[in-house]
Amino acid sequence: MIQKKITKVKRFNRAIASYEKDTIALLDSHILIASIDGVEVDSGVSCEIGIACGWNELVGRTGRGKPIYIIGLYTDMRQYGTGDGHMYRNLFTLGAVEQFGVIVASLDDLTIRPGCRAESPRWCAYSK
Repeated sequence: MIQKKITKVKRFNRAIASYEKDTIALLDSHILIASIDGVEVDSGVSCEIGIACGWNELVGRTGRGKPIYIIGLYTDMRQYGTGDGHMYRNLFTLGAVEQFGVIVASLDDLTIRPGCRAESPRWCAYSK
């Protein structure tokens, strides 16, 4: 019984460490490239999108820090289907990405404007 409790504590501490390291790296980034393919967007990716959006809202209100440009990489061909063949994406998640970035079908579809600064990434990249 005691070993079971110790294992749960260790697993919990690894989860916190993973969250902390990921969040620090994310907030230190200029760009988040989020793969939004699959039947559902990965829960960790959704969490990262949410953290980046929350950070961007804070930067917008306070003028402190740098925004994180979000690129939603959506390569799944089912996005172009209709009816039963159509891939549904959660509109809240798509709206969060589009509020602070762009959704592209390929990184080749992304254009970076020359001379852009990291302080204003929202206007630096766009879908062709």
